[in-house]
Amino acid sequence: QAELSHLEDVKVVMNGAAAIFFVLILLTMHILLHSPDKRAFFIAGLTVLCVDVILLLLAFFSFNALFAQFHALFFAVGTWTFPSDSRLIQLFPLTFFITLTKRILIGSLISSLVLVGIYRISK
Repeated sequence: QAELSHLEDVKVVMNGAAAIFFVLILLTMHILLHSPDKRAFFIAGLTVLCVDVILLLLAFFSFNALFAQFHALFFAVGTWTFPSDSRLIQLFPLTFFITLTKRILIGSLISSLVLVGIYRISK
């Protein structure tokens, strides 16, 4: 039951992240189409790039701490820790989350480079 509850919490967090992502895409398109000043793309790109570098360093040197901080931020205390023999841990081992984090950060890095590229093209 605790594992199912956590998966429901994960669904809420992921749906929230997806909603924020789509709003940011719409905002980016609006700025791209309607703003004469494209410096916002450069600033946004550099900001995302800096955050990504920090997260990559944290993930590289202390993934467990980054993982724990992420969960502490988005989930209630005690609702996201499970014994090593739980089905949830068996289905989603630590390597799954390391790979997922890498993919998210690489996608984010590409996005930041696109934003900087838009700025450079628009100059």
